[in-house]
Amino acid sequence: MTAKFNIPDELVQGFIKAGQSMMESFTKSYAAQIGDIGKIGVPVTPPGDGKLAELQTRYYQQQMELWMGTLARPAGQPHEPVATPQKGDRRFNAAEWRDNPYYDFLKQQYLINARLISDMVETADVDEKTRDKLRFYSRQYIDSMSPANFAATNPEVLKLALESKGETVKAGFESLIEDIRKGRISLTDESAFEIGRNIAVSEGAVVFENDLMQLIQYAPSTKKVATRPLLIVPPCINKFYILDLQPENSFVRYAVEQGNTVFLISWRNITPELGHITWDHYLSDGVMKAIEVALAITGADKINTLGWCVGGTLLSCTLAVLRGRGD
Repeated sequence: MTAKFNIPDELVQGFIKAGQSMMESFTKSYAAQIGDIGKIGVPVTPPGDGKLAELQTRYYQQQMELWMGTLARPAGQPHEPVATPQKGDRRFNAAEWRDNPYYDFLKQQYLINARLISDMVETADVDEKTRDKLRFYSRQYIDSMSPANFAATNPEVLKLALESKGETVKAGFESLIEDIRKGRISLTDESAFEIGRNIAVSEGAVVFENDLMQLIQYAPSTKKVATRPLLIVPPCINKFYILDLQPENSFVRYAVEQGNTVFLISWRNITPELGHITWDHYLSDGVMKAIEVALAITGADKINTLGWCVGGTLLSCTLAVLRGRGD
């Protein structure tokens, strides 16, 4: 039979009083950290006294239940978890998070603390727009503090380290050192890809460039060619070749096989000396200039356009500005 611990109210209240200063300190530091968010217009006001007391009571009740449940485990006494991950949360899928008392305690302690922060946001005396901002920043903070993020508190990481005799830890440090050397974080093994061999394999040529972008032209591969060229505007945060990978999954290759003359923007990585570039520059020197060049090269009077992600946003804004100008 699963045990459900009933904690005396007197004990909970005493625990609350003992931790009152800690909670007040936490509230102030959290408000200062999240609400310096005040710099972007998010003032933080802690919950009213009644709401805060209610959150404190539930928080310490859960803490006591967690401790008593953890202490009961060595005696083989089963107990219900105080806090469980939300459906779809895969961070704690490993059996150790459930079966090992240490990792189970870490997991539940984290979930209880995460719930407290979320509840403080939901009960804070702010308007809904501010609450949405607080939800966003609180979520970033909560996710960043997950025990699954740290090698010392992640059983899967430690298990792999033991099984590989430390090779996984060594590889991780090597990747870290390499990223520090490059000054950026690598998301994949960059040595596995080579432009022109297994990515960006479609044959094309740079037909225009400026400080913001290069414009690549791809010739159609059919006898019949569409009158209107196709301009593709990719997002600025990805390289152009997300749309031109290997032959079997290249959108550019598919488009030229349909008889299109394709123009594709390759955005430049912005360096500090280009920090003055604004959204307007992306419209005028980016999308508008690409349209102008594509029309001049093909002699067409109109152009088909296609944008992805923020490239679609840039394209939509550009078309709205051109329409406003009567073009």
